[in-house]
Amino acid sequence: MKALSIDHYGLVTEEDLGVSKAGILGDLRRLTSATAVEAVSLTSHWDAWLAEDGIVNAAPINKAATGLARGYGLLVNLRGTVVVTGANRTTGKVLGLSRGQLAILQGRLGCGR
Repeated sequence: MKALSIDHYGLVTEEDLGVSKAGILGDLRRLTSATAVEAVSLTSHWDAWLAEDGIVNAAPINKAATGLARGYGLLVNLRGTVVVTGANRTTGKVLGLSRGQLAILQGRLGCGR
């Protein structure tokens, strides 16, 4: 299952989630260097996952991910590494991003293909 990781320097990387023994949430915790993660709804189909304690731990504001969120109308400051996934609002499940969704997100982040 594909996801897009955005570190606080703005480096964007495609990631595979759910392939480790830790499962999807374990992979999200590993990618965000967090013991607990939370999701911010970017759109009706996408979530941005980040460390739940980013503010307390003084994680730097992620300008690229914050800009992405603001482009979808959210007035937030996202901190640390952010991982964007698909989301099923009916079931609450994390979904992978399609090639088309990855391309849209990468284009909005200025790293189009």
